[in-house]
Amino acid sequence: MSTADFQIMTALSDHINIAITRARLYTEARENEQKYRSVVENIDEIIFQLDKEGRLIFLNPSWTEVTGYSMTKPPGTYINLYVYPDDRLRHQAFMAMDQMNNHESFRAEFRYVTKAGEILWVEIHTRLLEDAEGEVSSLFGSINDITERKHMDEERLRLSKLEAIGLQAGGIAHDFNNLLTGIVCHIAYAQLLITPETSEEMAPRLQMAERATMEARKLTHQLLTFARGGAPVKQITSIRTVIYEAAIFISSGSNVLCDFDIPEDLWPCDMDSGQIGQVIQNQIINAQQAMPDGGGVTISSRNLSSVPDPEISLNQGPYVSIDVKDDGEAILPEYQEEIFDPYFSTKEEGSGLGLATAYSILTSHDGVITLSSEVNVGTTFTIYLPATPEHAVSLDVDHPDYVFGEGRILVMEDEKNVRILLGEILTHCGYTSTLTANGEEAVQAYREAFEASEPYKAIIMDLTVKGNMGGKEVMQLILNMDPSARATVASGHSNDPVLAHYQDHGFLDRVQKPYRSTVLSNVLNDLIMAGNTI
Repeated sequence: MSTADFQIMTALSDHINIAITRARLYTEARENEQKYRSVVENIDEIIFQLDKEGRLIFLNPSWTEVTGYSMTKPPGTYINLYVYPDDRLRHQAFMAMDQMNNHESFRAEFRYVTKAGEILWVEIHTRLLEDAEGEVSSLFGSINDITERKHMDEERLRLSKLEAIGLQAGGIAHDFNNLLTGIVCHIAYAQLLITPETSEEMAPRLQMAERATMEARKLTHQLLTFARGGAPVKQITSIRTVIYEAAIFISSGSNVLCDFDIPEDLWPCDMDSGQIGQVIQNQIINAQQAMPDGGGVTISSRNLSSVPDPEISLNQGPYVSIDVKDDGEAILPEYQEEIFDPYFSTKEEGSGLGLATAYSILTSHDGVITLSSEVNVGTTFTIYLPATPEHAVSLDVDHPDYVFGEGRILVMEDEKNVRILLGEILTHCGYTSTLTANGEEAVQAYREAFEASEPYKAIIMDLTVKGNMGGKEVMQLILNMDPSARATVASGHSNDPVLAHYQDHGFLDRVQKPYRSTVLSNVLNDLIMAGNTI
């Protein structure tokens, strides 16, 4: 081979190598592009690119899946058009490329508005892209739908607020109920002192005073609902009866008319009827405030084998649904996420506790409350409450008359006025009593009587004693001494599960302050009769 031929072959070889290399690089580039497109087009997050003016250059298909907008229209439009109005200024500042290097973070959360008009919470990550000369040419980023996570965070925050308020509310309600108990007992004792000459004038006044005091208990009931760890005092009850009584009571004398659509075979529920009645009343009060000129409220209820909306997080099982619908002013979308927050209200006369109370009550009953509100349509609150179709309804009879007896009764009550009045009422009912102010005194009194073979026939035990043992601890000490001891637990608040599950702690009954002395006399009689049958 001549030198010239060799040089030609070498040159051809170099060209062939270059061509092969280029072909390989081109093939790899096409493969990488296909992989990139596959990832970008199938990823759940929205991938976007903006020019220097903030206009969309590129979007992946997730844009349509998440927002509902078409892929053909957005390119060339400003991304800020899709942002919730209240977030647009902040969003524009975040996306400004000339300010990007001043950001502490290239991540932020905003609200977008979908094509259907729904508010969507998103998390945006961004980075700057440069051209071949190293100049900033565009902004590249991703948009991740975090709506569900935000709702969960809001749910946790709402429960945290309720818990914080409950820490204070429980103590206030306990002290207030002790005061109410003293008032009720004084009224009851005054009724015992009425003579035939004063009966016509005094009896109705005392009855009205007692009725007003028992109504005041409902105010503390709202505070108690917030108490930390609060457990409703449940029993199988007719929810149909509770709905009617609560609605008729709260709407009586108002310019709002309640229309009912409630089947007679509505399933009973295991519930605290006072708390659930309060939920119904709060919904009607909310409707009254939405219709200051009057109107109608439709209350309908249904038996459900399961909750129809899969997005509502509830356990499996039968439920009763209760719809409270009004035709009043709608709740604006921007307020609907906050409507169940404590102290949030859109009305001047609103306290902001009604709906928060309802939310807390239903949470403690393993139920839920939802909201649907539209302009020119009205507002509907829907309550879902676990039902017990297989159980019969138990009746809660509030005995109006005294039941008399005999024997020794031990009382543990830290409020002096209440303690003295209890002694006087027990004397009137035929009993002799030993009055103690704290747990140590109660245990000592019971031990002395037990060792002297003169046991007490029954015990009235206060659940909470400031600075000393409460009823739960004292009861355990007494039961260790005498397993046949019979006691009822009394409480000024229901934030301790002992009241809801009193039998688990050795008590045979319970009374909640403020209580009528007639009710207490019946409870004592039941305790003593139970002891006589052992």
